[in-house]
Order: sequence, then C-alpha cells, then structure tokens
Amino acid sequence: MSRISGKIMAVILALVVLIVLALWLLPEGPYKVFMKWVNFGILAFFAVKFGKDPLMNFLYGERDRIKVKLDEINDQISKAESLVNEETRKLKDVDRLVEKIRGDILAMGEREKTLIIEDAAQNSNQMIKDAEAESDLRLKEAIKKLNDDIVERAVSIAEEKIKNIYNAKDNEKAIDKFVGGLGKVKESGQAEQIVQ
Repeated sequence: MSRISGKIMAVILALVVLIVLALWLLPEGPYKVFMKWVNFGILAFFAVKFGKDPLMNFLYGERDRIKVKLDEINDQISKAESLVNEETRKLKDVDRLVEKIRGDILAMGEREKTLIIEDAAQNSNQMIKDAEAESDLRLKEAIKKLNDDIVERAVSIAEEKIKNIYNAKDNEKAIDKFVGGLGKVKESGQAEQIVQ
C-alpha cells in the first residue's frame, strides 16, 4: 500500500511540477501573479507533506548531535578547569617550596657566615699568638746578642784600660807581689786552705 501511495504521490508531484512550469512560462499579468502564489502554496504543501518528517528528523538529529558535542565540550571544560585548579594549587605549593628553600639557603648562609667568622677569629688569634711568640723569641735573641755585645765590648774596653794602666814593669811588680803573697801564705799554712 505504501508503495502504491508512493508511486501515486510521485506522479502527482510530477504533474504539479509540469503545471507549475507551464504556468510559469505564461506571459505577465494578474493571472501570473496569482499562479505564482498557487505555485508557492503547492510547493509549501509538498515541502510540509514530504519534507516535514525528514526535515524534523534532520533537525532532531542535529539537535542531538549538537547536544552530544556540547556535553563533550562541557566535559572538556570541566576537565580543563580541574587541571587549572590543580596547577594553581601546585603553583601555590611551588611558591611555598621556593620560600622554604630560600629560607633554608639563608639559614645555611648564616651558619656558614658564623663558621667563617669563628674560623677567622681562631686564625687571627693563632696568628697573634704566633707573632707574639716570634717577637718574644726575637726579643730574647736580641737581648742575648746585646748582652753578648756589651760583655764583649766591656771586656775589650777593660783589656784596653788594663793595657794602658799596666805596662811590663807593673806586670813584674804584680807578679812579684803575688809570688810574695804566696810565700807568706805558705809559711802561715793558709795555702792548703786556699787550695782546698
């Protein structure tokens, strides 16, 4: 039945198209304007009669397809927003981590600074002690050398003076006096005491 009605409709459609074409080719006049409206009505009727269901199916299909696309886009937007939120949280964590690392580096720098200052103080104290020891040693050596020089000079001056004061004659008198003193001591018995 639907096949027959489909064939009948096809024939009717063909006749309508032929009539419309024939009327379209008519010369200008009020009849032609009327026929244009009739043609438009027939075309609208067939469009609604035969095109309504496919058109509506197409529109419903497009609506469903667009709805699916919109749902996919909304899902993608939700995922993107969650990724943005997660990355924002990570950035906040990175900021906290950077501040922590900065604080650790500053604390490490302060510890190093303190150690360097303490080491420098120890080194300077040791250098001062070494310098003091060195200066004490050099001072003692200088004092010893000065004492040695003074003694040598005193001996040299005394020798000069003795040479000037005593001559050969005085020397003989001193020896005679010493020998004479020894003789007196021998007689008195004090020589043994002197030797002992």
